[in-house]
Amino acid sequence: IMHYSVAEDSDEFVIIATDGLWDVFTSQEAVTFVHKCMNMAPPAGFSTDDIGRLKYTRRKNMSRYLANEAFKRRSGDNICVVVVWLQPLDFKPSCTP
Repeated sequence: IMHYSVAEDSDEFVIIATDGLWDVFTSQEAVTFVHKCMNMAPPAGFSTDDIGRLKYTRRKNMSRYLANEAFKRRSGDNICVVVVWLQPLDFKPSCTP
């Protein structure tokens, strides 16, 4: 078990994963992948609410995105990924469309 300190004001997330991810990603590659996914430009014409929903959805699915990318990179081991977000998202999903 490894222990790391978390900088509450600057750390955004923690990636907890099995060897299946780490066999094909370095720690920095995984962080860069998450940042690229989160910072992809939204489609033209998206409202502020649409952009909030998009960021929420990207966060919600980030573990899947990382696992799928590890699979594409031909990881030969089982792949299980959890992304723990440490900073709040300034968007509250509503139940109404």
